[in-house]
Amino acid sequence: MAVDTPELIRKTAKTLFAEKGFVATSIRDITDAGGFNVSAVNYHYGTKEGLLIAIVKEFVQNGLHTAVKILDTPSSVEEFRVRLEIFLKEFYAAAGKDIEAVQIIHERLNYIAKSQPEVFDELFLHVHHRIINFFATARDVGILRQDVEPFFATMMVMGSATNLFRTCAIHERHHNFNINDKEKIQDFVHFQVRTILNGMVGEK
Repeated sequence: MAVDTPELIRKTAKTLFAEKGFVATSIRDITDAGGFNVSAVNYHYGTKEGLLIAIVKEFVQNGLHTAVKILDTPSSVEEFRVRLEIFLKEFYAAAGKDIEAVQIIHERLNYIAKSQPEVFDELFLHVHHRIINFFATARDVGILRQDVEPFFATMMVMGSATNLFRTCAIHERHHNFNINDKEKIQDFVHFQVRTILNGMVGEK
């Protein structure tokens, strides 16, 4: 079976970026670990930054962009609950399958936003705006209270989600919480959504 060199390069770099950090990892580190030469990296990705963007794009386009499609305008509290639960479960499932990519995104997100704003807009703004719009439309049709701020709601939901993956090794070691344990993730999602509903539905 022929070796898929671009994929091998991405996988090798992803592991090293996640373990050592992007800045501390050199192209030579990647080529030595993967057993290919520098010219292969240059040919397929141009630079280390080009390799970083390829890794990030692969996860976002295959994970986040797929999960966020469920967030259409809800017509009831129950539909709001179901759509939010499905989104979070799919997001956690995608991240659990590629935790290295998620950790790299956490480390380099601000860097990407500053150094390559067009890439940041293409990959992340659509997702961010889709979630904000989901909360905004739910508020506008009367499902959520009028004092709910969609941007704050989005930051709260995604902040807790991303923190879970940033500290996954700690949770697994000290709290027996494995991010790939479907039952525990389901319990976590139910708790998240129940907390959101309790805080955002009904009179102030």
